[in-house]
Amino acid sequence: MSLFLLVPISEVPDGNLAPYLELRGQRWAVENFQVSEENRPIPAYTCISYVWGSGRTPNSMHVTVEMSDRTLPALLTAMVNCPCAAYWIDAFCIPSGDPAGKRATLQSMGYIYSRAEQVVCITSVTSFKALQELSSLDSSQLAVPRTGLLEALDKNPWIRSVWTYQEVVNSSRLLICGEGLAQTLLAHEFLNRFSQFIVRYCHAQHIPLLSFYRMYPLISAFEDLILDWRTANYTERSAYQVMSGMEKRHWDKDANFFYSSIGALTQVLVERTPASSLEALAESFMSTCENKHDFSFIFTSGRRDPRDGLRWRPTPQILRSILPWPCHGAQDGHRTPRGAVLKDMVQLPGASAISADTRAAILSFLKVDNSPELTDARIARLCFDTFSRLGFRGDKEPIMITANGVFFAQDASAILSCPNAELWISSTLKWHFGCLGLAVWRDHENAKRYAPAVFIGIVEEGENLLKQDLPLD
Repeated sequence: MSLFLLVPISEVPDGNLAPYLELRGQRWAVENFQVSEENRPIPAYTCISYVWGSGRTPNSMHVTVEMSDRTLPALLTAMVNCPCAAYWIDAFCIPSGDPAGKRATLQSMGYIYSRAEQVVCITSVTSFKALQELSSLDSSQLAVPRTGLLEALDKNPWIRSVWTYQEVVNSSRLLICGEGLAQTLLAHEFLNRFSQFIVRYCHAQHIPLLSFYRMYPLISAFEDLILDWRTANYTERSAYQVMSGMEKRHWDKDANFFYSSIGALTQVLVERTPASSLEALAESFMSTCENKHDFSFIFTSGRRDPRDGLRWRPTPQILRSILPWPCHGAQDGHRTPRGAVLKDMVQLPGASAISADTRAAILSFLKVDNSPELTDARIARLCFDTFSRLGFRGDKEPIMITANGVFFAQDASAILSCPNAELWISSTLKWHFGCLGLAVWRDHENAKRYAPAVFIGIVEEGENLLKQDLPLD
């Protein structure tokens, strides 16, 4: 594969009069490095993460296309704050005149960003100063920040970008700069302060954390992004985690959703590829997951594939998580000639009253005091109300109330109409309040049907909760 980098040159290129830039007294040109050529080292380089915005200007290096009017300011800011032997920036380093090479580059973003010496995020001056101010607040000021600080952070378009996710989570060293400023923030130093701020602010303002995240969804997305960057590398990051991370983000082309998602899941180089439809990119994403034995992608909302042996699988389309909330763990599995097998699944027993321990755990999560008036049905409704505020895409009617918790799913009416429906939960892909699940039943033609689900309650292996394989066909 070709890796194009912006490198300094001492002489103006001759021959085909290749274009070059002159920035801060230095000439720069795009050079092609073949990754497979072991005898030619690739220089240490810095990747630049920024948002294009709506403004356009002629591209200095590719005369047939336009580039963002923020490309050069972002590049100059990176050069001032992070001197490096080479730079990777999309407008110059993606081969726009070579469609196959462009597709290969877009599907290899995980490799490109993970191999970089560092990633520099260029944000607006307003957003950078807000981050800088937040980093410098003392403990008493954290509870009552300056008016407008939260709004400045929550309106940052860099946080919203679908590309931002994979660019950040793949970086080994992450810096944040304000466009045009000679100042930087180290992301790992900022994170603890940021999380501390959210907790203290909510406590001082008597605002539940979930309410805060609804009020400031991009701040929530930013916190999730930085936490994901610090806590999981690509080998541990589940597809479900990636899909949840994409939830609040913006993309102008559906293909970019999958290019970024694939980049967050794998750091494998992709060779030149034929034209890819949206369906082909979705298949590529799911195949990447299956090759990693990561079957968490099946817990997505939307239709299932109607083809025999694939009814458990989502149709190849934009994949959205059933509950877009950061989770931990993974869902192991593998393909079989008939379909697939999910590992370490637990089949729920029959319906029963919520146990005292489960009731206490659920009410603690809901921040609701216990009282005799709280029936199991009422608790289930409170659970749904909370899930709904978090973005749950299932039905409000609980499929089953058990001693261990409450099970919600899509297609509730179809599941409830089938007396032999099986309700399964994952013992390995969890939230602190529960886990993901899958409902399995047969339709009137005796064909298996599947629906993603969410379970709130206690997930611990015991006499009535035994881990086992779940075959899918």
